[in-house]
Amino acid sequence: TAQSKQSAKQYKDCLKLCDELLARYRDPAQVREATMLKAEALALDGQAEAALKLFAALAEAPAEDKALQAAALLRAADVLLDLKKAPEARGELLRVICSCPLRPELCQQAQAKIVESYRADGQWPEALGAARILYDAAGDEQAIRAAAQAVAQAFLACDGTLARANEFLAFQSYGAAGPDGKSGTPDDIQVNHLAKVKPPAFDDATNKQFQATVEAQ
Repeated sequence: TAQSKQSAKQYKDCLKLCDELLARYRDPAQVREATMLKAEALALDGQAEAALKLFAALAEAPAEDKALQAAALLRAADVLLDLKKAPEARGELLRVICSCPLRPELCQQAQAKIVESYRADGQWPEALGAARILYDAAGDEQAIRAAAQAVAQAFLACDGTLARANEFLAFQSYGAAGPDGKSGTPDDIQVNHLAKVKPPAFDDATNKQFQATVEAQ
């Protein structure tokens, strides 16, 4: 099958099978599925521009197919990051967040990639601010741990030392009272460094789109 060819890194064969499927399929859902597989194969085969065109088409899928739209945008962002086009990647990732504000798993994926995009551009303060958003929005324990590591890495990148990173991780683990759980003892953690971090500002259009989607859903 086309999927097995992709898994085996036989991308040319995968693309050939995808084209055969697209010539045969008439059901819109099947067409979108085959198109997604073809776009992924194009990206893996190094045909970035062709892949981006298909991802853009998939991102315009019917409104009810939010998962497909998000998957297309997330994969387009990966391609753009590979092309060193971090601002363009962030634009696609913000579209995921603005269109799926009540889908935390999709928003977490998008926000994690936004952190990555700032790091790719060497914008460490912005990466730290984006990591704070990732941490604040984390829901389950696994997401919180991953976000905490992203914040710690951003502190390290900004400072060049582990001091704030380690203090942040300790504060998240033990709180202000420190490892012994008692306030007023030598191991108290005096500062929650994350509280002083400012998230990157979004433009008015992005804020309005996000709010409108939340209200609509």
